[in-house]
Amino acid sequence: MITMRHRAQSSASNEAEALQTDIMRFFAIICLCLMIVFALVQSLPVSRTENKPQMLDRDLLEQQISNLEQKAWELNQFLAALEAQVAAKKKALEANSKKLKESLERIEALERVSNEKAQALKEKKQMLSAVSALIHEAKAQEEKFRTLASKARDELVQKQADLDRTSQMVARGRDRLNTMEKTLAEARQTVADMEKQRPAPAPRATSAETTKSVEPEPEPFPAQTEKEGFSLGFKSNQDLMHLLQQGKKVKFYMLSGNKAWVLSVSSLGSVSFVSANTPEKIYKMVRSTVPEKIIPAGRKVVAAFRKSEVTYGVTLTPDITAQFGRLMQGRKGGDLVISSQGKVSLE
Repeated sequence: MITMRHRAQSSASNEAEALQTDIMRFFAIICLCLMIVFALVQSLPVSRTENKPQMLDRDLLEQQISNLEQKAWELNQFLAALEAQVAAKKKALEANSKKLKESLERIEALERVSNEKAQALKEKKQMLSAVSALIHEAKAQEEKFRTLASKARDELVQKQADLDRTSQMVARGRDRLNTMEKTLAEARQTVADMEKQRPAPAPRATSAETTKSVEPEPEPFPAQTEKEGFSLGFKSNQDLMHLLQQGKKVKFYMLSGNKAWVLSVSSLGSVSFVSANTPEKIYKMVRSTVPEKIIPAGRKVVAAFRKSEVTYGVTLTPDITAQFGRLMQGRKGGDLVISSQGKVSLE
């Protein structure tokens, strides 16, 4: 663009120089004509003493006049041609000046557009560099999150396996405890029967040396104290997930503030929370008894800074709650356990 401007300015200067040369040539011709006229004027007698004009030859004067007229006509023609050339050159110069001005304006406009495009290109390059850096950082974060997710998944599987083993151990412990309670009851019954069948003691002998030894009576077993208060739970996490997947007898809710979400379990076992109305009656669950696969699903819909800000609970159908009343009659406490079929037992 700068080269075009220099070319346009060079062309304009060349035309100006040509016009100036023509004008100088025109002035040179005029000066030449003036010199000829001045020479003719000087050839005339200017003596003050001689008032009468000298008579010259008529033919010579006519010849000189004719020559002068011819030269004057040629000079007029040449002058007219020069004027025409000067006018044409001036007109061409004005046109060229106008074109040059328009060209300069276009060049300046193109320069502005070029500068704007260059600035925009520079900004786009900077944005592209920033986006590339963000993409690189996002890929690194994604790889890091994948590693953390894989590690968390492995830990979750391990914890689930540990929970399953713990549930099995608790179930076996309950079975063993029931068996021990039955054995203890049978032992008590046996002792009672033995007490009933024991013969009466024999009379004492007259001699102190012949006293008969009597076996000491066995001490009665201490009576088992009954647990006070009732607790509600499920037989295992698998039973809870089975009931939630059916969605007919048990529904799992998460409460935070004035909002509530209900758990949805797909046929493949994946879980997710959906916004719902707060239930009128809910049985709260301890955080440690909630299956681990449900906790991450809750974090996707609510961000709680403390565990106490989130409440977990379930709603039960009337046929399950009716079983509570029948089982709690005449009892001070115990563990109400719900199975995968919705049956409640008191342990």
